[in-house]
Amino acid sequence: MIPARIMAGVLFCCAAARLFGDAGAVLLRQETGAIRITVFAAPAPLRAGPVDVSVLVQDATGGEPRLDAQVELLFSLAGYPETSLPATHENATNKVLYAAPVVLQREGRWRLEVDVRSPNQRAQFRTEVTVLSPEAPLFTYWPYLALPGAVILLFILNQWLKRRSRPVRLTPGKLLFL
Repeated sequence: MIPARIMAGVLFCCAAARLFGDAGAVLLRQETGAIRITVFAAPAPLRAGPVDVSVLVQDATGGEPRLDAQVELLFSLAGYPETSLPATHENATNKVLYAAPVVLQREGRWRLEVDVRSPNQRAQFRTEVTVLSPEAPLFTYWPYLALPGAVILLFILNQWLKRRSRPVRLTPGKLLFL
């Protein structure tokens, strides 16, 4: 059934742009002492609203993931209260990462601090990230809004092509005059 395969392909292409999982854009990659971290955030670029922040904590010498750490994220924007929350393995799909869902209320230049505590070490990392204004809903959902119209147009095209390619049958009672 070709139409079903085409429909599945169109749906997959429309939905693929919105699929993120424990990754996204790299915001920070830094090493302090024996700890190396990489901070990821999705969506990319960051926009005001819900953001998925993931942290990979590694041993700086061998690169092995450190699964025994406690990770705390602190987001702050000048003139607004700070947002502090723990990043945990439970929030992450990939259990090697520490993840936390964050809601950034406004656009601007945010300061991100990552505090990593393991049984015998502690390290703090800082960076600044630019958060853009939220995307308009029309631009966010346009593939889903356009899909029904595209399906209707494809159906109309299908029916038109079927009628056009239908052979003309002459019956004995009908004569064609030119």
